Amino acid sequence: MSYVFGLEAMQAAIDRWNHRGGDDPPRTHEGKSPVYLVREALSKCPHQNPSPQTTALSFISDRQLADSIRLDIDSATNALHRNDFKAATVLSGSAMEALLLWKSWM
Repeated sequence: MSYVFGLEAMQAAIDRWNHRGGDDPPRTHEGKSPVYLVREALSKCPHQNPSPQTTALSFISDRQLADSIRLDIDSATNALHRNDFKAATVLSGSAMEALLLWKSWM
């Protein structure tokens, strides 16, 4: 809700500035600027999400570890499709190393 308010408040301020000039600040919500509200909401979002086509690693019970390895696999696949072979090699090696370490802890 705060995210939507922040976006709308900024858009309304820009529209006011364009139509009548001035530089009056956008409306705040609970004492917070709309820029702060949008940034706060976006900071809670993950930086990256693997493609839904990337295989889930359901055999790993630690969800955080599984998601991290899955993200490396997805990034390696994307790099390979871009012909970025160095990145693909490094990222796939990272995923393999993490899987081997995980197996050794089991």
